[in-house]
Amino acid sequence: MKDSSNDELHKVGEKVKDFSREIALLKALRKYYVESLNLDELAEEAKIPLREVILFMNENAFGRKTEIAEELGDIIIRIDDRIKHLEGDIRDERASLVKKLNSILLIYSWSKATNLSFPGFYAGQTIKKIEQDSIIMLTDQTQTYAEITGQEVVVLTGAGLYFSKFLVGSGYVYDQREINGIAVPMEVLENLFSAEKIYQSDKIDAQINEMCSMIPFTLITQPSSIQAFVRGVFSRNIFLPYKETFDALHKHCASAQSYVPEEGFKILSGAEPFANKILVSQEFAETGKGREYCKPTAGLSNIIPALDKILYSIFPDPEKIKDRVEKINELKKEFVKVGHILLKEWIPS
Repeated sequence: MKDSSNDELHKVGEKVKDFSREIALLKALRKYYVESLNLDELAEEAKIPLREVILFMNENAFGRKTEIAEELGDIIIRIDDRIKHLEGDIRDERASLVKKLNSILLIYSWSKATNLSFPGFYAGQTIKKIEQDSIIMLTDQTQTYAEITGQEVVVLTGAGLYFSKFLVGSGYVYDQREINGIAVPMEVLENLFSAEKIYQSDKIDAQINEMCSMIPFTLITQPSSIQAFVRGVFSRNIFLPYKETFDALHKHCASAQSYVPEEGFKILSGAEPFANKILVSQEFAETGKGREYCKPTAGLSNIIPALDKILYSIFPDPEKIKDRVEKINELKKEFVKVGHILLKEWIPS
């Protein structure tokens, strides 16, 4: 069977290549008019055969310097306008690939972010050391609600994983739990995003700090020069140290059994009275898959069927609950279709 996602990427890639080729030619043409380049040097500058350069000039009414009928200033304006238009076309083509994808949130350590430390148990054994307790999530939307204590709680929804690495006995174990929501007090979220910055740009909506990273998929719409710089920063600080986490998210999303809408929400809470617990529905907890899911794991104090205690505070309308979990399922499909392919260009092998 033909892979439609690769076809789509190939088509967009070819269009971007053609647009970029024309931009290179136009920039060289600009130099031809304002500097002392001859046609051979123009072709070399654009890295395009001379016959194609001459054909382009003829088709687009760009005369040779000795025979131009319009003012030089008008020609330069026409070139600059065309370059600007093509750059917009490149952004639009790239953006079309990620129209359903927002960003990836990576919280390096759940326990440090929430100040909730609990070693936990695994397969009946005491956990000696937790090496990693990360959250990775394809973000969807943000909600807020007030606990009965009056505390304001923020809920981030999306296709996510609680991913852990820990020492049991004499060896390290990896474990993970699917989550599609994180509930934390407002001050925790504020502290998370206001931690000391490692990288932040006013040109792109991306940041890396000491506690978390937010990677927007719209990075692919940025010029290659910006992407090249950001790729280096992200590789060193995120993709290399957390490669296993990104790989786990992709592998999990690729499973048809992930983020099944009928299973409802699985919300990791950092807010009292359910701090450091994953909340699931009673119906899910009673299934075979649910019983396996609710087994203890590193760093979490419990996984319990108490979702109904907060769910209707977050989503008073039951129809919105259904719509949201279905949207999260669509989000993970879009990630599998194109998102992870784009990320592979950024993650060192």
